[in-house]
Amino acid sequence: MTNIMTNDVHYRRVAEIWLAWARLGLDRAPRPRAHFEDMQDLCRSFDSYSLLIAMRALAQMGFEPTALERLLSDGEAEVRSREQSAVLSWAAADGAITLRGTDVIPLRIVPLCSAITRLGAEQLREMIADADAGSGDSVTVVLYPTPSSAGDYDRMEPDLLRRLYALSHEVADRGRRRVGFIPVSPWDIGSVERLAR
Repeated sequence: MTNIMTNDVHYRRVAEIWLAWARLGLDRAPRPRAHFEDMQDLCRSFDSYSLLIAMRALAQMGFEPTALERLLSDGEAEVRSREQSAVLSWAAADGAITLRGTDVIPLRIVPLCSAITRLGAEQLREMIADADAGSGDSVTVVLYPTPSSAGDYDRMEPDLLRRLYALSHEVADRGRRRVGFIPVSPWDIGSVERLAR
């Protein structure tokens, strides 16, 4: 503490406030286990949000749940449109959401609660290549949180920027499936529409 904080009558109260704030900050420092639990809760919340916007996107396409009394915690729901029927299922362990049905292209939605736009170019290329390699026989879409700053996109290389805004069919290469990436956010009104596309 400086002399001005203790000797000047005008600043003594500032010193008291400063010390009280410092004590408050020390008491509230997160413990590693608490921090881990908070981050796990954040990931589960993003998984739940992703499931809700997936259901909303299906509703925009004319699909409705057949049994409204079933809880979302059951892990699956049958959805039906006029001509089609499908099963929407989700896994609590990893948050993956799948849609399978008759005359419905299999869809896998992977919520990824990570600031992937902040990765370095090479790390991001590796992540995209790994995702493409494991896409399997279904259309795969990775949902990730919309960055809080548009500057995250501005610093990206054009090919990576295109991939992080592209749906699976927009980046398919000669019959080879690729993963689509969609930024989503509760404060972005276009999230549901992008997923419905």
